[in-house]
Amino acid sequence: MTLTVLSMTICLSAAVSVTSCQKQSFEEELSAPRSAMNKAELPYLDFTTGYDGTGIASDEDWEVIMQLAQRVKLSKESGLWEANVRSADEINVSPEVFAFLTQTIENSNAKILAHLTARSIMPRKLIPGEGDPLEEPTRSDCVASCFGWIHDKMGFGPSYDSTNSWINSTFGSGVPSSQMESTLKHFYGPNNVSSFPVNSQNNGYIYKGTNSAVILNYQVNDSTGHAVIYGGTSNGTHWVTDPQNGAMDLVDPSDVISAYEVRQ
Repeated sequence: MTLTVLSMTICLSAAVSVTSCQKQSFEEELSAPRSAMNKAELPYLDFTTGYDGTGIASDEDWEVIMQLAQRVKLSKESGLWEANVRSADEINVSPEVFAFLTQTIENSNAKILAHLTARSIMPRKLIPGEGDPLEEPTRSDCVASCFGWIHDKMGFGPSYDSTNSWINSTFGSGVPSSQMESTLKHFYGPNNVSSFPVNSQNNGYIYKGTNSAVILNYQVNDSTGHAVIYGGTSNGTHWVTDPQNGAMDLVDPSDVISAYEVRQ
């Protein structure tokens, strides 16, 4: 019995194709195939700083995430993510690390099941609290949220508010897929934006340390794209942060529509 966080039947209808960061990717090679290992051969994995799966993981906790990714086989079944692991004990990780894995799969499947219908790069989904004058406004625009994340966490580029205001006045409900690169260059400058050849990046996107980040645009379902901050790649799966809620998500390399490095 495999770990399947959401077991709902989905119908992915054919529709328009759309387009919709912070560690350098690396691939930790284990000394033997997963099938040849037992728990005693696997070092115990636990987060070192109480990381709960939201926000930016420390370098140490990011290494834990990448090692975790090597111990489980993540795959899509009937369009949903699942992992070939039943318990924390099976792969010698802490309950907190196993809960992080479960939550990450759940976050990723929730987006697939949302059946968003936006035709532009960013879905404008209603998030609890949005529009409520008694609560702090929630960032609901995924592209502006990526820009705001880079501004808040890395200290360069435009803020969420300025980006969101410009996007609203320029495009209305979202950045068209054909305008993603020009939007990036508008805010970061033409010399500070580079695109990646998506089809050759299954093993990860290499970028330049603390002064640059990668925005991945990926296809959530046949009609919806989403922009996120790239974190790293392990065992054939991209691990990303969604600035809309700060949580970690999974992205299949085949779902990536475009990827851009932005730098200071």
